[in-house]
Amino acid sequence: MVARPRRPLISLEAQLQQLTLFSDLDADAENLEQLGPIIKSLDEARQQDAFLRHLKTFVREKDREIEAVCDANHTEFVDAVDKLLKVRTGTVTLKHRIGELNEDVQAGGSSLGGKKRQLLETQRTAANVGEAIAALQVCLRVLDMANRADGLIADKKYYAALRSLQELENVHLRGLLHHEFARHMLDGIPQMRGQVKAAVTREMKEWLFEVREKSRTVGQLALETMENRQKRWRVKTQRDPLLRLAKVNSAIELVVNERAEHNFVDNDRVSIDFRPLYQCIHIYDALDLREELQSSYHEDRRAQANLLLTQGLTFDAANSTFPPLLEEMVGFFLVEHHVLQTTPSGFRSEAEVDDLWDTMCSRVCDIVSLALRECRDTKVYISAKAAIQVFIQTLEGYSFPVAKLNSLLLTLFERYAQLLRDRFSRDFQQAMRETQHQPMIVSNADELSKVLSVAWLKPGDEGLLRNSQFPLSLPFSQTYPLCCMDIRNLVDQYYHFSDGFAFTREIDEILSKSLDSLLIQQVSNGIRQSLSSTEVNLPQIAQIVVNAEHFNLACVQIEALLERMRAGEGRGGGVRLDASRHFVATLRIAEDKINGAFAGKLDQFLGLAEYDFAPPTMRATAPTAAGSPWLQDTLEWLHTMMESVLVLLPAQVREKVYTAAYAHLTSCLVDKHLLSPDTTAVNAGGLQVLNADIGYLATNAEKDGVEAGVFAPTKQLLEVVLREKVGEYVQGLQTGRGREEWAKLDGRRLVGLLERLGRGARGGEEAARRQRERETLVRALQGGLRRM
Repeated sequence: MVARPRRPLISLEAQLQQLTLFSDLDADAENLEQLGPIIKSLDEARQQDAFLRHLKTFVREKDREIEAVCDANHTEFVDAVDKLLKVRTGTVTLKHRIGELNEDVQAGGSSLGGKKRQLLETQRTAANVGEAIAALQVCLRVLDMANRADGLIADKKYYAALRSLQELENVHLRGLLHHEFARHMLDGIPQMRGQVKAAVTREMKEWLFEVREKSRTVGQLALETMENRQKRWRVKTQRDPLLRLAKVNSAIELVVNERAEHNFVDNDRVSIDFRPLYQCIHIYDALDLREELQSSYHEDRRAQANLLLTQGLTFDAANSTFPPLLEEMVGFFLVEHHVLQTTPSGFRSEAEVDDLWDTMCSRVCDIVSLALRECRDTKVYISAKAAIQVFIQTLEGYSFPVAKLNSLLLTLFERYAQLLRDRFSRDFQQAMRETQHQPMIVSNADELSKVLSVAWLKPGDEGLLRNSQFPLSLPFSQTYPLCCMDIRNLVDQYYHFSDGFAFTREIDEILSKSLDSLLIQQVSNGIRQSLSSTEVNLPQIAQIVVNAEHFNLACVQIEALLERMRAGEGRGGGVRLDASRHFVATLRIAEDKINGAFAGKLDQFLGLAEYDFAPPTMRATAPTAAGSPWLQDTLEWLHTMMESVLVLLPAQVREKVYTAAYAHLTSCLVDKHLLSPDTTAVNAGGLQVLNADIGYLATNAEKDGVEAGVFAPTKQLLEVVLREKVGEYVQGLQTGRGREEWAKLDGRRLVGLLERLGRGARGGEEAARRQRERETLVRALQGGLRRM
C-alpha cells in the first residue's frame, strides 16, 4: 500500500496575522482577493477547522479588549451619544428640509425636463432643417450646373458643356441618386449630349453649305493664279531658250518664278472659317464618335461632288458651263487638301480623297467626251484644252494625280487633229480640183513674196525667182503654195494646241500621221488620180512631175521644220514622214506615164523602120556616124518634145526619160526587129547595119546625158558575133573566167541570133559552125543554170 503524501503544516497564527494586516490596510474594502491564498493554503493543509477555532478564540479576545476599552471611556461615550442624538434630530430636520427642497427640485426638474425635451426636439428640427438646407444647396448646385450646361450649349461652348455634363454625371449626381429628380437628371444627360452633338452637326452642315457656295471663288482665284504663272513662265522661256525644257510646276519653274505661297481659302476675296469643322471633330472625339463623323463627312462631300457633275455641261461660247465646273472642282479639292493638312490625324485619309478625286476625274472625262462628241468647232476644243490644262497644272501642284486628265487632253487632241485633217482635207481637195496642172503666174513682187513666204524651194531657187522679170511663170502650179500654206497652218495649230502637254511623243506621232494622211490621201493620191485620167496630156504630166518633186521636197523641209520645233522644245530627235516615199512612188508613176507615152510614139517610128538583116552581098565599108533616116526623124522628134513639151521637167527626170526612150529604142531594135519571129535569117551584113544605128543612138544618148550602160547589152550581143568571140564567150561561161567583158550579154538572145545566123549562112560550113556554136552555148547556159 502506497503511503499517502504528508501535507505540510502551516502556522495558523501567521495566517491570522496576515488576515488582520490586510484588514487594517483596507478597512473599507472586502479583501476577498487576499482571502483566496489563505483559504487555499488552509485547504491544502486540511486545517480549516483548526483555523476557525483559532479565529473564534481571536475574536473573543478582541471583544474582551473592546469591552475593556469601553468601560474605561463610558462617560465620553454617553456624551458622544447625546451629541449623536442631537445630530440625529438636526439630521431629521435637515432631512425634512431636504425632502422639501427635493420636492421643489423635482418640480423644477420636471419643468426643466420638458423644456429640455423641447430643446432637443428643436435641435433635431434644426438639424433636419440644416440637412435639408445642405441637400437643397447641393441640389441647387446640381441644377445650376445643369442650367449652366444649357447656357453653354446656347452660347455654342459645346466642349465646356460636355465637361459640365461629365462632371455632373460622375461627381455631383452620384450622391443624390436617392432623389427622384437626380435620377431623372442622370437619365437626361445622354439627351443633353445628343443636343450638343446635334448642335455641332448642324453647324458643320451649315459650314458645308457655306463651303459649297465659296468653292467656286476659291477655284477661280487658284486658276487665275496659275494662268498668271503660265504667262510669266512663257515670257521667261522666250527670253531664255534654255528654260523651254522645263514646264510649269517643275523644280526649275518653282525656283525661277519665285513662287509665292497663296492661301486660296483665306484671303481678301474669299475666307472660309474651318472652326466649325474643327469644333465638330473635337466634340465627336469627346463623345468617342469619330468614325460616325468621318462617315457622315465623307458621304456629304461625295454628295456635293456628285451634285457638281449633275449640272448640264455645255461648251457654248456665249454661255459655257465648263469653266465654272472646273472652278467648282478646283475649289472643292483645295478645301479637301486644306482639311487633309489641318485636321487631326486619321480624320480624313489620303486614300478617301484620292478615291473621290479619281471618281471625279473619270466622270469629268466621260461627260467632256460625251459633250464634245458631236462638236465640230475647233475653237471649242482649243478653249476646252486651255481650261483643262490650267486645271491640271493647278491641282498637280497639290500632288493630285492627273494621268486620267492627261489622257483626256490626248483624246481631245486626237479629235482636234481629226477636225483639222477634215478641214484641211477639204481645202486640199478643193485645191486639187481647181488645179489645171499649169505653171503658176505671178504679176508682181508682192505676189511673189507671198508665194515664197509659204512655199518650200530648193536652195538657190528663191534668189533666181526674185531676180526674174514679171510676169513670172513659177515652176510649180498654184496647188503647191496653197497646200504649203495649209501645212504650215496645220503644224502651227497642232503645236499651239499641244503647248504644255506632257506626252510629246504621242503628239508628234499624231501630227506625223495627220501630215501623212493629208499628203498621201489628198495630194499624192490626187496626183495619181490625175495621172490615171485619159484626158491628161504630156505637158500636164510634166507639170505633175514638177509638182510631185516639189511636194517631195516639202516633205523633207517639213521634217526639218518639225525637228527644229522639237529641238526648241528640248525634245530632240526627228520625225519621218511616210509621204516622202509615197511621193517618190508617185514620181515613178508619172515618169512611167511619160515613158509609156513616149514608148507609144517611138513604137510608131519603129514601125517605119525597114531592115534587111540578110543582104545578098557583104558591106565592106565601116558603119557611118549617121543613122537610118527613120532613126534621125525619131531622135529629132524626141529632142523637140523634150525641149518644148517637157521643158519643165527637172534635169534628173529628163535624164530618166531620155534613158527610158533610148533603152526602149535599143531593146525594140533587137527584140522586135532583129530577133522578131518574122526575121528568119541574119548575116553579118545585116548586123553591121544594125550596129551602125546602135552606135548612132549611143552617140546622141551621150549628148543627152544618158549613160553608155544602156546600150551595153545590145552592143555586146552584136560585137560577140561580129568579132567572132562566141567561142570565147562560151568558154567564159564554162570556166567562169573572162566573163567581165560580156557581163551585160544575154545568152538567150545570143542563142536566137546564132540560130538566125545559121539560116542566113552562105555555105554549109558556116551554117554548121553556127549550129555547133549554138549547141555549145545552149549546153553552157544549161550548165550555168544548174550551177545556180
